[in-house]
Amino acid sequence: TKQQQQKLKDEQARQRITNVIEGIYEKTKGFVEAKLGRLDEEVATVFDAGVNAALAAMKNYVEERITRYKIDRYLLRLGGSILWIRDQFMGLPSEVNAYYEEGRRIFSGAMNTVIVRVADLVESRLAEAKKIVAAGQAEIRSFVASQPKELQAFAQDAERSVSSQFDELRSSIDAKKHQLAQALAQ
Repeated sequence: TKQQQQKLKDEQARQRITNVIEGIYEKTKGFVEAKLGRLDEEVATVFDAGVNAALAAMKNYVEERITRYKIDRYLLRLGGSILWIRDQFMGLPSEVNAYYEEGRRIFSGAMNTVIVRVADLVESRLAEAKKIVAAGQAEIRSFVASQPKELQAFAQDAERSVSSQFDELRSSIDAKKHQLAQALAQ
């Protein structure tokens, strides 16, 4: 009958609306999860490179200063060979500790820069993920608005039903921020 055909047509239209809205959500979720998944690797890469550079800067500074100190102490000074023998048994004088202290300050300064760089990277990527969520929701709103008048109410209901999933997606972005902060703190 004509009534059954219309009912079938309406059901198909509603299923199509549901499928499109769910498809937009799944696509958005996939993009967000991919971005968050890559973030761990990006953070590790930036952090590890920063730590290595900070350690190298500290080590190079200390080695250079100790080398210059030894050249001055043993080779450019009268009686340097006696000082060298003394230092072999007694160790270097405590005045060289200043070089290690300065090396630690260099390391700390470099690590502060690394931490800021990592924090900026995390904030940037999380903001991008939130923009993806907002774009997905905007795409759904646009799709709902484009539906015929007789299907608007159904489309709006379908949009509302998926909004909690978008909220969960936003929560997963915030959870990622806390997870990365915990991981870096260790």
